[in-house]
Amino acid sequence: MSEESIISIINKLNRYPNYKNCIKHSISKNVELAHIWINSTFYRNNPQTFFLIKNEIEYVGAVLDMKTDLHWVILPKYRKKGYLTTALKDAIIPYLFSIVEREELKISINELEIGKKNYEASMSTALKVGFKKIDDKTLILKENDFDFSNENLDIRHEGLSDGEIEDISKELIAIAKKVSVINSKIELLLGQSPSNYSTPSLDDISYKLSYFTTLLDDIKHNYIHES
Repeated sequence: MSEESIISIINKLNRYPNYKNCIKHSISKNVELAHIWINSTFYRNNPQTFFLIKNEIEYVGAVLDMKTDLHWVILPKYRKKGYLTTALKDAIIPYLFSIVEREELKISINELEIGKKNYEASMSTALKVGFKKIDDKTLILKENDFDFSNENLDIRHEGLSDGEIEDISKELIAIAKKVSVINSKIELLLGQSPSNYSTPSLDDISYKLSYFTTLLDDIKHNYIHES
């Protein structure tokens, strides 16, 4: 994803804090973990994972977690103020090591793609937080080499009201019915059983969606117990 695209996402979230395609929760005072749905394709409707960096007023930057790489961007007016370095040391890297349980992090910084100025700034930040160069573009940080002394995780989940839980349950039931109808159309109008082509079958998916509604009370109970 390009720097311009990530900046566009940050600006959108600053204009619309409750943007419907973004679900997020705090992991520290100035960092939120977010799932953001950007582009849906024929085969993929999964969100992308971002760490959103904020100050007292607005979002100032974001780190895209691509699992095999991290792509960070700070809004131009907030650069060289330490926001990224602090967020990485205090929250993002500790979260990836301690909560996600990764044993090492790998990033790539390509001067040809981002220009000399951005390359030097990103490289400086990476080295400050503990990454080590293995070539001109690639850096590695192992958990055992990271300094956890600045860790300041404060993970908070907002929760869902009883009304929101009920709405989710209704939505799951409606989706389950749609899947069941699609299964019947294929089976009765095409004369082909979807179960012969896919595991789990559409009927299995419909049942699991309906059954999941019975688990929502348990999920909320455990949330309350752990809060």
